[in-house]
Amino acid sequence: MSISNRTRGTLMVVVGAIIMSFEGLLIRQVSVDRWTMICWRGFFVFSTLSIGMIVCWRRRFLSRFFAIGWTGVIAAVIMAIGNICFVTAFTLTSISNTLVITNAAPLIVALFSWLLLRERVPGRTWIAILVGLGGIVVIFHGGLMGGSWAGDLCAFGAAICLAAYIIFMRYAREINMLPSLALTGLLFTLFVFPAARPFPVSGSDLGLFFLIGGISCAGGMGLVTLAPRYIPATEVGLLKLLEAVLGATWAWMIISEYPGLESLLGGAMVIGALVFNSLVGWKKG
Repeated sequence: MSISNRTRGTLMVVVGAIIMSFEGLLIRQVSVDRWTMICWRGFFVFSTLSIGMIVCWRRRFLSRFFAIGWTGVIAAVIMAIGNICFVTAFTLTSISNTLVITNAAPLIVALFSWLLLRERVPGRTWIAILVGLGGIVVIFHGGLMGGSWAGDLCAFGAAICLAAYIIFMRYAREINMLPSLALTGLLFTLFVFPAARPFPVSGSDLGLFFLIGGISCAGGMGLVTLAPRYIPATEVGLLKLLEAVLGATWAWMIISEYPGLESLLGGAMVIGALVFNSLVGWKKG
């Protein structure tokens, strides 16, 4: 039985968001330092995606890998830096703060498009940008009071890198950019390797590294990366908010991590702004 492109794309984002929502919890269970964790996470992102692409593409693997060009390479460098910020944020601030701030990337994309590309930004998006950035300021204020501002700053850095990555992807819509995502894993492994201590590592930590890099990041992000081929990017951004909502819920239910009043208020502002912008744009489109 065949399924429509819309159903296929929606399932890709929903399943990908659910998978990625567990990453914060998994990272909290690792017993090694953050640099070692990032190193192994990158290794499993690269190896899992590469094996999958070799199986699917076979002799076309190398040609498709090189097809990403310099656009894909630069995007991979930016995303590698963003991944380092993302994982570091989980170790310095709450899971909910990390996921909410990084999921504000679509608003930053709109701002970058206006500043750098001189693209017209609709009025509804300006409202969403102001409300969303206001929510991030509220979260930062709570971080300053609670001592988690460094983690919030890392999450914001990850959001900026993700926004830049999305803009690069817009110029390569006709190219499958999964190889760029695989290259991202290799790059942030190399970036942190001098500070990491990858050996020895326990079997339990190795299993967690595979779940974090091979399943959550490679699998979840891989599905979200492919989804815009089947449904509009606006819908992808809206459905991906499940990651922030579910991630904060798992943290509260499983490890009793309460984000705090300001984080809840700021998070509601960011998610509300994203939902408002996506739904109005979807309706008008």
